[in-house]
Amino acid sequence: HKWRRCQLVPWSVRQDSPGAQEGCGPGRQARAITCRKQDGGQAGIHECLWYAGPVPALTQPCQIPCQDDCQFTSWSKFSSCNG
Repeated sequence: HKWRRCQLVPWSVRQDSPGAQEGCGPGRQARAITCRKQDGGQAGIHECLWYAGPVPALTQPCQIPCQDDCQFTSWSKFSSCNG
């Protein structure tokens, strides 16, 4: 299934101490996994693990951008030398 929206990891979890409420920074997102047979019917988890291999990742890290986040553009050419 598609990845769900990124959920912010609370500051207290990241730093093991209370902090100001944040609305941006590192987070995690999750997705559901459904195992289906070739004909589209639902397959049991044991069947899936036997034929399809290990279960893919159910969570992954993500980033919620901060309002002040910025990045450099590609560099322009240097101006002519003024002596």
